[in-house]
Amino acid sequence: MRLALLLLAACTGKEPVDSSDDGPPINQGNDSGDECYGNDPVLTSITLTNGGAVQFDDGTFPTIQVNVEGEDADGNLDVITLEIWFDADVDEQVDTSGPDTVSQVITLSANDCVTTTGSASLRVQVGSGLSYNTLYDVAARITDAEGEVSNALVTTGSTPRENGLDGDGTGP
Repeated sequence: MRLALLLLAACTGKEPVDSSDDGPPINQGNDSGDECYGNDPVLTSITLTNGGAVQFDDGTFPTIQVNVEGEDADGNLDVITLEIWFDADVDEQVDTSGPDTVSQVITLSANDCVTTTGSASLRVQVGSGLSYNTLYDVAARITDAEGEVSNALVTTGSTPRENGLDGDGTGP
């Protein structure tokens, strides 16, 4: 399965700081000084759709798109990490204590402390790791800009067929 990773690095040109010291709060690149934390985000919706064909390094493949909606009373959904797990044992339960199947950092807003609701989608390649036309339980959760983790929601759906058409879960 393809796993996209986003690596952000910044150099400030400042002198190194002793790592044993507590640093200032990180406000997602905004220097307003606003702090918004203390409330865990709440995932309110998860749906699955056919994500269409997407070009990957080794060809074009069908994808399944995982769509989520969430809210956070303290408004720090400006940057989230969306984690997704797939489980072929369809029983409406997914173990989210282990490593996720795929995750992505997503920026929802350039402003911190004002994003109380948001939605995000992630396409996942089918045919490499996920089987075509197969039912899966899918769990998702989000982590907000302050590292606070939401509840996980689970839904069940089928991956697309090898030709990219909607699947019905009856197998490849």
